Amino acid sequence: MAILQQLEKLYLPRQKAIKKEEVFTMKKIVLFIILAVIVSPCFAASTWTEQTNYSVGANGFHDVFFLDSSTGFVCGSGTKILKTTDGGKTWTEKLTGDAANVLSGIYFPTAQKGYAIGYVGGSGAGLFYTTNNSGETWTVGTAPGTENLQDLMFTSADEGWVCAQGLEALNNVYYTQNGGIGGTGWTAVTVAANPETISFFGTYFLDFSNGWVVGALGSIYKTSNAGTDWTRQGADVTGQQLNDIFFIDSSKGWIVGDVGTILKTTNGGIGGTGWTAIFGISNEFYLRKVHFVSASVGWAVGYQNSDTPQPLILSTTNGGDTWTEVTTTLTTYFNSVYFPDQYSGYVVGGQTSGWINAPVIYKYQTDPTVTAKSPSARYQGWSGNITLTGTNFISGITVEVTKTGGSGVTASITRDSATQVTVAAVISATATTGDWTVKVYNIDGGTATTTFTINAPPTFTSVTRYHPTYGSVSWESQGTFNRLVTVEGTNFQTGAILTFTGGVTASATSLVSSTKVTANTWVPLAETTGYKSVTITNPDAGSATLANFYEVRADSGGPTFVTYEVTGAVVESSSIKLTAFPQIKVTLEDTTGLSIDTLNFSVYVPYPPAGADSYYYKFTNPTFTVLSTGSRVTKAQVTGYLKTFKNFADPTIAEVPIDGILTASSPKAMYFYAEDDGSTPSSTLYSSSVYFQSAGPAPISGTSNVALVGGGGTVKPGASQDIQFESKKDLTGKVVKIIYGGMNGFMANHDVPVRKVGGVFARAVEAASGTYIYKVEAKATDLFNHGLAVGIYRIAGFVDGEMLFNTKYVVIP
Repeated sequence: MAILQQLEKLYLPRQKAIKKEEVFTMKKIVLFIILAVIVSPCFAASTWTEQTNYSVGANGFHDVFFLDSSTGFVCGSGTKILKTTDGGKTWTEKLTGDAANVLSGIYFPTAQKGYAIGYVGGSGAGLFYTTNNSGETWTVGTAPGTENLQDLMFTSADEGWVCAQGLEALNNVYYTQNGGIGGTGWTAVTVAANPETISFFGTYFLDFSNGWVVGALGSIYKTSNAGTDWTRQGADVTGQQLNDIFFIDSSKGWIVGDVGTILKTTNGGIGGTGWTAIFGISNEFYLRKVHFVSASVGWAVGYQNSDTPQPLILSTTNGGDTWTEVTTTLTTYFNSVYFPDQYSGYVVGGQTSGWINAPVIYKYQTDPTVTAKSPSARYQGWSGNITLTGTNFISGITVEVTKTGGSGVTASITRDSATQVTVAAVISATATTGDWTVKVYNIDGGTATTTFTINAPPTFTSVTRYHPTYGSVSWESQGTFNRLVTVEGTNFQTGAILTFTGGVTASATSLVSSTKVTANTWVPLAETTGYKSVTITNPDAGSATLANFYEVRADSGGPTFVTYEVTGAVVESSSIKLTAFPQIKVTLEDTTGLSIDTLNFSVYVPYPPAGADSYYYKFTNPTFTVLSTGSRVTKAQVTGYLKTFKNFADPTIAEVPIDGILTASSPKAMYFYAEDDGSTPSSTLYSSSVYFQSAGPAPISGTSNVALVGGGGTVKPGASQDIQFESKKDLTGKVVKIIYGGMNGFMANHDVPVRKVGGVFARAVEAASGTYIYKVEAKATDLFNHGLAVGIYRIAGFVDGEMLFNTKYVVIP
């Protein structure tokens, strides 16, 4: 009975006498947790640390409350109230009084207005204190009743509730609507009808009208009308003393008490199953306080009433369904717990074994983290903001930007939120280049680091392109397309971009070295002549400009488009429809000479604005047919198949089939472009409105989409010629029966294996229309393998009795 007697003498908050029959012995469960790092969704790289930066003598702490991650309060015996404004790094005493008196609870409904309650040592009469200046000074007020006040909860600056451990036949619950001022500041309410006398140790209110009180004999009472009526909840769940209650919202709540009691509700405690007991908690655990930071993560504290009593901390990460014990080397029993956020929390205690007063403040701390930064690099002479994204940035955070042996950087920091800070940096023009360390300091001592790179800005000396006659020049003609230019200077970076004034566009910038980059340019036909300024910009925003350096000259000379022809084109009223991947045949004329070796023949589709998301296709192996006479080629026909387009802004990405660019819903202008000496380009507008719409699959019979490959449609007796045709069917491994017919009737019957055509064009056709391209070898021989006589024949091919093609076949001498 020694423990019981000392408890009664000390009037410990939320603690009733422990009867011998209530103490259940069992093997102590030791759950080993490495305190240095607790791995959970919220508690990565976190530590528990005892704080010793205060002096209160032999006075224990009974409650803790924080306004935010920086400012908080503890209260306890000796009428003590301590305050911190730096996350527990330092504590300052704000109230002290009679050594026998105990402050058992503290609460701040606003940043300025706060309340503390307790009791007078020996008599058990209540104590009540108020502050209106954020706890800097405290004023004693009139306590309700004559009871030992245990817990409080305020829902506004002036409206609140307290509950008490009864020494008389009272129900021990009071409320105020004026902050407890004056003799009429408190109103007693009847929770349960007399003669039942219940001590209440915990209270929680969602608002002034809706709340709960919990206490002795498993008592849980709820009111929905500001205490006029009370309904008992969970009457059959437990008969143990209940010491505290906490709700994260109107539905989810938890209660803790003696003999391993933890209760949970997900419906506000309504109904016979509104509160459920959590099993697996040791009967030796006596829990005094519970606090949750989310619907999943919470903490409960108290002590373990074993042969050698020990302090107790339990944590949960699944809404209180299971709990884990956090072991500690401390010996002081814990009375209260409070987490201002998911990254930091405080546990306070007041007695050691034998119930000897011994204060303790135990802090849970998660260091801040930096998970992202923007920008990550800038250049000498830059000033601006660096945004750091991460976790656990608390009020009062500071920053330090350093580099060993470095100079030229100053910085300040602004906390935007717990997950973002802004570092205002000023980098001098002579600042040391390289990686700098950016270190942020929380006021509670937690730190996080990242790096920031300072580069030398680029310098710009020239922009040139190659001219076959004049060599390196810094001018271009109107209408030039896909021209390679070279930029020279210093401090260029991968990802640098080149821009021109006016409508000149550069793309595909490539870093050759830190002193050289290359890019492709396009000068629109309508671009104004004159000098253009050129700017190169690195990814770190460092840039250099050559003002009025690159000249655009008028278009002159160059090849002339005489005629052009596009297969599969249907001329409509205001547009041109391409029904198949076209063959483009142009006739060019240039009195200065044409050569297949220097001719650049392309098709391009400019999107407005000029140069943005433009597409082109450069024919790499066009057919070149000379049409002029004499030693100098002045007129020629150039033929190529248009299959796909390249993206001008990024030619490295995959080519796009033409029907992905020229669509019926969005027809585009299409140009033909030619230059024959690298300096005098020409272009002609094929149409301002071109789109692609397939004519459909190749017919089973007839002559559409059938071509004789090689020989121009003629063959000599006994020789072979490939027949190319299209089909929607997969003919892989099939044999085609080729039948020849002439003036004398049936001439031959050959079984020939079919060959599927590969290559970019065939794959593009297959992807666009699901049509395959095949070839078969047609040999000009009769049934006896003799060469066919000279003449015109009809040739047809069949697979499984179905005709695949039917075309003309000419045998020549």
